[in-house]
Parts: sequence; structure tokens; C-alpha cells
Amino acid sequence: LDRHVEADRLQDPAPPEGQQVCSRDAADPEWARVCAWMEDYCGGEGMQNILAGAFEHGGHMVRGVAAAVDLKADQNVLCVPSKCWLKIGTESERVRQMTNRQDCGELERFAIHVAEENRKGEASVWAPYLQMLPTEAVYRNFHPAYLEGKLDLGEWGEYWNPWSGALKKCYKSYVEKAGDSAVTFAQAYEALVQVNTRRYGDVDMVPIGDLLNTVPSAQLNVAPKYKDETSKDFCLVAKWDLSAGTELTVDYGAEHHSAMR
Repeated sequence: LDRHVEADRLQDPAPPEGQQVCSRDAADPEWARVCAWMEDYCGGEGMQNILAGAFEHGGHMVRGVAAAVDLKADQNVLCVPSKCWLKIGTESERVRQMTNRQDCGELERFAIHVAEENRKGEASVWAPYLQMLPTEAVYRNFHPAYLEGKLDLGEWGEYWNPWSGALKKCYKSYVEKAGDSAVTFAQAYEALVQVNTRRYGDVDMVPIGDLLNTVPSAQLNVAPKYKDETSKDFCLVAKWDLSAGTELTVDYGAEHHSAMR
């Protein structure tokens, strides 16, 4: 991209091919793996209700999730137990020791934690989920966090510049303690972008649930809620009857900041 690239050309560079139900037998190995992990490790519910595919948004095809079956109003579409929320406050003891409150906010500390989990690869319990997240190489094709100086970001630059500055301050403190065992700043920044583009309010990163796209409020057809008063299961619920094949869309609390997605 050069400085004259227009914003409407920015798009998901790798939408999935075809539509695949969330199943361990799915043709896409990464999708099959995360769906099996959700069932076997997380104890999630409703995977048979959703499929992954590519959907048109703003003239471009982007990855998203649709109903695999007909859904009734108020039906739980997908429920993810709290053990599989990647959430602020669940950082490793190592990351907590390597970061301090004077230099690191909770978001920056969490980003470093996600970066360290990314670095673990298959050793991380989150590996099936993390392998599906966009990487820096993907973000560089379309995301405002990596486009500074390549086109006019307008208001979106106001969001990413402060976040980047806060991470730099935290990272400096972290690397002083972690030394050679620290993740690189590029890895921490990539994780910060992953976190900021996939958060659901209080529960933060919800595997599979964070694959849904968002649209203007009148068109949102799925709503997030807790399964019951224990708040141990995060569910996506159909707002009205939905036919199989309908793209599922949800509000992440960032309706007016859609460039974050």
C-alpha cells in the first residue's frame, strides 16, 4: 500500500472458502481443530448451530459466521464457558511479576500475556484458538494499527496512537525485568491489536464467538448474554427467528468504531 491507497480498498485479505459447520470434521484443519477444542476442552455448546464462511461487507468479502440451522428467537446460538475466556486478570504469574502498575495498565499487561501465549505455540492451552487469529502479516494489509503513514487514517489514528504509546511504556519496564526471555515489541504490539479487535466488554476474548462481524444496530441479529446468574457461560442469543445461512452479527460495544474490527 502507498500513501494514496483509499480506505475502501482495505479488506480482509484471506476470507475462508466455502461454508463449513463448526465440527471436528470440517474441511479446514484450523477450523476443525478449534471446534474440537471448544467441545472437548472448553465444554462449549452450540457449535452445530454455526458455520464459518465469507460474507460481503462494504463491497468486500470478509470472514464471518452464519447460522448452520434455522434458529428461533431467544435461542442460545453458542455458549462458551468461562474457562476458555482469554480475559484481563488471568495473566500468568510470570507476566504479573514482569510488569508493574506504575508503567503498565491492565490492557498492556494482558497484551504481553497474549504475546507470550502466542510464542508458546503448541505448548499453550490456547493454541487452537490463537492459531486462528490474524497475524501482523495479515493486519498490515488492512488494519489502521499498521497503516500509519500509508494513508490518512482520520479519526482512527486517534485510537491507535495512544494505545501504542502506552504499550511502549509498559514494554520498556517489562523487558528490563524479562531480559532475553521477553517477547519482542512487535509481538506485543501484534497481541495488542488482536486483543483490541476481539474484545467483548467484561469477558474480553471469547473463542469462536469473536469471529462474528458487526453492523449498524438495527441489523444486529445476535446479542451477547450470560447463560444464567452464575455468569460462568457467555452465550450469543438469536434476537429473532433466523434462517439457516443468515450471517450472524453482534455488537462488541464498538458500533461507532467499526474500524477497530
